[in-house]
Amino acid sequence: LGWTFKGFNPTADSAAYVSSGWKTAGQIVNVTVGSTPKFYANYSATVTLTHDGNGGTLATTTMPTGTSTMYVSSTSAYTQNAASVTTQPAATKEGWEFVGWNTSNTATTSQYAANTAVSLTANAKVYAIWKKTTTATFYYIDGTTVKSTTASSTAYNGATSVDITVPTISASATVNS
Repeated sequence: LGWTFKGFNPTADSAAYVSSGWKTAGQIVNVTVGSTPKFYANYSATVTLTHDGNGGTLATTTMPTGTSTMYVSSTSAYTQNAASVTTQPAATKEGWEFVGWNTSNTATTSQYAANTAVSLTANAKVYAIWKKTTTATFYYIDGTTVKSTTASSTAYNGATSVDITVPTISASATVNS
């Protein structure tokens, strides 16, 4: 991330100090004579949550952003506050069901729903997750009656085939000749 220096503040917690109180180069700071004041650097950076339709179409091409802040809390430590960034609405893909957003393009479950707040401390990318169920029908004879049963399997993220387990049937055929 490209951190931007925002200024110094007298509190080692940027959340506890308003930005108007930050002191920048050239400003005068009034301190008590004989005191040992400390000032802590504050920085901010814009984080972006990039969305990939993973074969589908995004609801918008505008990628959501947020501001993450970081401040020095001692001579050897710093704290970074996460930005809250909202995921995009559901993407669309003809014939497929939108499952949600995930940081893996091969995932089968949703990490984040559409329009959900995500905490980020760095840029991130999420992918649309898709599913489509295929159902096969198996026809057989039970006695003298033709019957059927089905078996299903779900494909994810644009898969072009699925494995369907052939069902077990307990029927006997009686054929009159």
